[in-house]
Amino acid sequence: MLRRVVILLSIILAVLAQSPAQVKPEFRISGTAVNSVTGQPLPRAELSIRLSAHVNVILQKVLTEDDGRFEFMGLLPGKYELMAEKSGFRKQAYEGHGYYASAIIVGQGKISDNLVFRLHPDAWIEGTVTDAENEAVPNASVVLFHMDSRLGYKQILPAAMTNSDDRGYYRFAHLESGSYFIAVSAQPWFSSLALSQREVGSDLAPDEKSVVDVAFPTTYYPGVIDSSMASPIEVSAGEGATASLTLVAMPAVRLLVRHTSSNPAKMRTASLQQRVFNLPIASPSQVTVPTAPVDARSSQGEAQEGPASDFTEIRGIAPGKYVLTIQSYTPPSSRSTTIEITGNTEIDASVAEVAPIRGTVTLNGQSLLPHAFVRLWNWHTGEILDAEIEPNGKFEFNFASLLPGTYSVFAMNGLYSTIGSLSATGAKIAGQSIQVGGATPVSLTIEMPRHLSTIDGVVTRNGQPFAGAMVILVPDNAESNLPMFRRDQSDSDGTFLLKDVLPGHYRILAADDGWDIEWARRAVLLDHDDHAVNITVAPNQTYQTSINLER
Repeated sequence: MLRRVVILLSIILAVLAQSPAQVKPEFRISGTAVNSVTGQPLPRAELSIRLSAHVNVILQKVLTEDDGRFEFMGLLPGKYELMAEKSGFRKQAYEGHGYYASAIIVGQGKISDNLVFRLHPDAWIEGTVTDAENEAVPNASVVLFHMDSRLGYKQILPAAMTNSDDRGYYRFAHLESGSYFIAVSAQPWFSSLALSQREVGSDLAPDEKSVVDVAFPTTYYPGVIDSSMASPIEVSAGEGATASLTLVAMPAVRLLVRHTSSNPAKMRTASLQQRVFNLPIASPSQVTVPTAPVDARSSQGEAQEGPASDFTEIRGIAPGKYVLTIQSYTPPSSRSTTIEITGNTEIDASVAEVAPIRGTVTLNGQSLLPHAFVRLWNWHTGEILDAEIEPNGKFEFNFASLLPGTYSVFAMNGLYSTIGSLSATGAKIAGQSIQVGGATPVSLTIEMPRHLSTIDGVVTRNGQPFAGAMVILVPDNAESNLPMFRRDQSDSDGTFLLKDVLPGHYRILAADDGWDIEWARRAVLLDHDDHAVNITVAPNQTYQTSINLER
């Protein structure tokens, strides 16, 4: 009996060993690379392919012929990612749209020939940064922001950063078409002279100010210091724009932060940052001077009763709104708050002692991936707060000055947010969102789900598979459940895959022109609801569906 089992196992292993050889690498991917604007073929463009399951391994590279033709030979059945680049054309994926692209499906009965790869030529933005005397401002920090709707609502997100050269010139190349904003922060070359003249602890309102004690405020194109008045810079594929700015210096101010403590040896620091379109940026002319603990004194310098104090002085800043962060080292802690500075100011560090936001994540048997985090996002204001999840499941937001409003709650332990249940104290729950008032401590309890589901599908038009369509899985009460949305792009055979779907009732929508729309807005969703597919998802299931784009 044992001998028969051994012989049977030997036969099975022999069959398994031979089966890969029976699938011959006889398939190919071919097509033409063209300029998406002019339609002209692109010679000597570099194309590469890699298996979607092994995105770090390039299988083949080819250069297009003079007529733009390309061909990859000897391929096994599978799902391939197709990439291309050329001088003047940034690296891009086939039918790429932000995070998404269409994979090429290769195999029996699949069409992977005669593809048209439309490469979008680069756009660019350049300009100069000068001062009020029309002198170049070198080494200015120039930050580029992009109007982006990939998160479902239009947001102004950071795109790139550079510095002006000795001529004040800057340039952003290899841009996609769209709307951009420019913000510039810089230090007048002579302001460092004024900073070195000031003594720590001197009167915060001196009668005479040095003419060189000035600072540049953060300035937005076309030359305004209020971000709400910034003008968008529109660029199209293959075209450029000029965006020059003039920085106007204003008298610099100082901030003196008093740290009151019963422990004179306790170490603390204070720092200021501006939130430029919700990107933290430190003033380049800012100088922070921590001081040793001294006896407590009044603002007039007179001794007063009370615990010992230490100070941090921040010099060389322009008036404006800042985030003040107090960092303690014994024990380590950090807390922040938003303050408005209009002139030389002295404040107590206790202003940063705001209501904390913390919580716990229960994983329900899931492994905690590196850099897993909890995010609060107010899509009305664009405010985003992130807190890393510790190995014990705890999290706490260091930037705790949460403005009142409604925030979507994301628990990111992988590609998607997957919150099974959400509860809170100090905040009201609406779906996977919280409503906070700003003054009450907030404690969140997040439970990750045990079982998630998958939806496989295909998008067709006129009975044929349709590639490049945006597919959206829309939950009930969509605006309160933004973390439950799922998206994908249809591949060359029209197929799509929605993973990590939470149980619930959904609608599946598809759009061939939806990549620039605010896809989470109710009015936009209704506009693409004609051929929506309703689906109720149970735990730990796989569903099959199809969507017809005919309208």
